[in-house]
Order: sequence, then structure tokens, then C-alpha cells
Amino acid sequence: MPEKAKVIPLCLIGGAGRSGTTVHKRIFARHPDCTRVPEYRFSIDPDGLVDFYLSLQTIWSPYYYDLKVKRLKRVLTSIGGNSLFLRAFTHYMRKFKVERLLPFHAVPAYSGIGFSRCSPRYGQLVDELIADLVEFEYPGQWNGTSFGERPQMYFASPEIRKELAAKLGQFWSAVIEDVCRYQKASFFVEDNTWNILWFDSILKLMPNARLVHVLRDPRDVVASYLRMRWSPNEVDKAAKWFKGIMNRWFEVRKQVPKDSFLEVRLHDLVQDPRKTLGEVTDFWGIPWSDRLLEENLGKSHTGRWKKDFDKRQQGVLNDILGEQIEQLGYE
Repeated sequence: MPEKAKVIPLCLIGGAGRSGTTVHKRIFARHPDCTRVPEYRFSIDPDGLVDFYLSLQTIWSPYYYDLKVKRLKRVLTSIGGNSLFLRAFTHYMRKFKVERLLPFHAVPAYSGIGFSRCSPRYGQLVDELIADLVEFEYPGQWNGTSFGERPQMYFASPEIRKELAAKLGQFWSAVIEDVCRYQKASFFVEDNTWNILWFDSILKLMPNARLVHVLRDPRDVVASYLRMRWSPNEVDKAAKWFKGIMNRWFEVRKQVPKDSFLEVRLHDLVQDPRKTLGEVTDFWGIPWSDRLLEENLGKSHTGRWKKDFDKRQQGVLNDILGEQIEQLGYE
């Protein structure tokens, strides 16, 4: 088992996507005690840490466990990749929007992240985690083995499920410690989109995690969705997308301790950044720094939906999102 990592606060910034999480991350990246990391995704994406943990709570077979370990390893390895060529290729494909012109996904999975740039020991920690999850390997294959895959299989008995939260949390903590040591930081701040959907499970792996959920007028969020490559580009579909995300958050919110999360509004940040950011630093236990006020908030659009949507589209939005608009305190 890898050496036990030091406990460092895990400061999560979450939201429905396009709600103001990125601007909050940019703000805290200016703080001398906070980390600066990309959206590393290995915690909450399909086949990541939380998915691995949850899927094995109810299902186990030798084949299934082998498959889940290999998928976890593939995701973790891809996220750590530090190929300058792939990062540059991905950057320019997206900068010039070439991807949108092609009828297929044109860049390798996670090629733009290169998380090992932030965590020098990341590759070693991944290897240690996989070794910790496997009792033994053996030469073999089954009908579901992928073409070209090496005929080698991983095994661990069902009893390992009792230890998964600790093992996965220990890996995550070790990565956090490595990043903080490398960047000379005391607080690990991340903004993985939709960590709000998994926050109840995240707490099982990382009990010290504290979530700041950034809220924005749902109609502004939908207006922003329509410009993204990863979300629906039709008003009604994007609204239903947001509705599903928020309904899931409402379920999660009921299941987690009230002192484990804080909800803030993008509008309040723009109107009174000192007050809003002070609430966040108090919640996370981060000492105040005036450098947090250096970020330009002029591009944090509020009320854009009134300009972007005609009367018919506004009616569609209000019909679909009426309940969420009311629950979140917007008019």
C-alpha cells in the first residue's frame, strides 16, 4: 500500500457548468497558498475514481473487476500524459474550432490535460494504486477482451470492496500532496465540472472535501451552454439538460452534511467580490489575500438570456425551468 499522505484541504468549486466555476478558479489561482491545476477529471469522469468505487459496491465478478481496473488505469494514464505534441495539437484544434468541422472526435481522450506537469510523481502514484488494487495477475482472456489487448488479467476478491474508499482516497490525497509540494501551496483548489453530482460519494473517499457550489441564473447558464461543444445546442434540450443536473444536485444536497458545502451566486461575486470571496475563504479556512480582488469580473455576463433569446425562446425556458428558477431564488 502506498505511504499514507498528509491531509491537505480539498477545496472543490462546482456547478452545473457555465455557472462561474472557472472565474472562481482563476481568482483563487492568484492566492499564494492555493494550487493552480487544470480540470483533471480523474475523480468524477466515467471510469474514474468515483465510478470505480460505486460500480463495485453492487457488482463483482473476476471479468468485471479486471475490466474496471483496466479502464481506471487507462483513464488515469491518459490524464497524466505529458506529450507536448498532443497538447499542442489539441490546443490548436480547439482554438481554431477545427474539431467542430469534423464528423468525428479528432483528438485523443484527455490529451490537453497533462496532469503530470502539476504532479511530478503522478505516474508513480498511479502505478502504486493499480498494484494496491490487484491481488495478482494471470495470463488469460475472455470473449469480451478487446482486439489487440494483451492477454493478461487482474484479480482481487470481492472483499476488497470494503477497502476501496480508503485506497482510492489515499491515492487522491497523495496526488494532492504531490501537487501542493511542487507548487509550494497549502490548499488544493479544483473546479471539475459536475463534482456537485458526486459530492456525496466524494465525501466517502475524501471526508475533508468542502464544496463551493457556484449558482447562476439558469437561463444564463442555458444561453452559455448553446456555445459549448460538450452540451446541447438547442434551447429546449439545453434547458432539460440543466434541469436534470440541478435535480440531481437537490438530491445530493439532502444527503450531505450542511457544513460540507457553501452555495454562492455569480451575481453576488460581481456585485460585491470582497464579501462573497470572504465567505468562501472563511468556509475553506484560507487566509484572506487582497490578490483575490485582482481578477477582472467585467466579462461575467449576467442577464444575457434576455438579449440572447427571443420571446418564444424565453417562454420555453421559463416553462421548462420554472421550478428550478424558483428553487434557486431567481425571478
